[in-house]
Amino acid sequence: MTNIGAIDLHKLRYFYLVVTLGSFSKAAAELAVTQSAVSQAITALEKTLGHPLLCRQKRSFSVTPLGTRLLSHAKKLFNLTQLMEKEINEELSDSGSLAIGADELAINTLVPSLLESFLQKQTKTEFHLTCRLPDDLLQLLSSGDLDLVFTYGLPQARQNTIVEKILQEEKLALMSAHKSNWHQLFVSKTFSHLLSELKLPQSTTIILEGTESSVAQLARISGGAALGPISLARAYDLQVERVLDRHSVTLRLLHHEENYCRPLMRRLIEEITFP
Repeated sequence: MTNIGAIDLHKLRYFYLVVTLGSFSKAAAELAVTQSAVSQAITALEKTLGHPLLCRQKRSFSVTPLGTRLLSHAKKLFNLTQLMEKEINEELSDSGSLAIGADELAINTLVPSLLESFLQKQTKTEFHLTCRLPDDLLQLLSSGDLDLVFTYGLPQARQNTIVEKILQEEKLALMSAHKSNWHQLFVSKTFSHLLSELKLPQSTTIILEGTESSVAQLARISGGAALGPISLARAYDLQVERVLDRHSVTLRLLHHEENYCRPLMRRLIEEITFP
């Protein structure tokens, strides 16, 4: 039986980087050591375990079953170490960084006002803001590239470790730039399933677009009408023609359960308020 305490974490990191980067040379560059040093470290790790981790070919390698299992544990270990470093640094210095993602509707309507007061307090915090579609945001959150996500969409496939917090529900509405007998209706693909329930005039031309905020902009520029959350009307100064009482959309905050332990994340989630 292998003594787990005998595993050198530095050598384990060499192995982890070789596999995740797919190259001994890239791992060596990342670690600022020679390629020979990387190879020797992995050989020493294999000797400690008594089993091979990699099957080496002339110009490539493959991972053994044991190597695959070790890689999974190593990833969890290094992610936990990184999280620990973030928590300690944030607790001691009241600073840090947050990677925030939002879909186009959220980033153009409610997110700026939600974050405004928090940003004013956290002068030492570095923020990175990404705008993507809901499913892309979920993938970035799952991979650890984002710390939290604001979205009106509801991605279908979510991990059990991702926590969802409902921030606000609002009604859907028909809106236009001016009160008029509009004949063009700009609709996001998100809301296209509602068209059959709207009882539109036969002369209405329906134009489907990909995102909610671009729909609102088109309605304003083209003099047509748009279907979307009431917050869009406020954001783009549009006239609300009709409120759809039976339909609403929800702004959600998604984050990893373990990230709530980070002081910076916890403060942000707890301090979010609507203006």
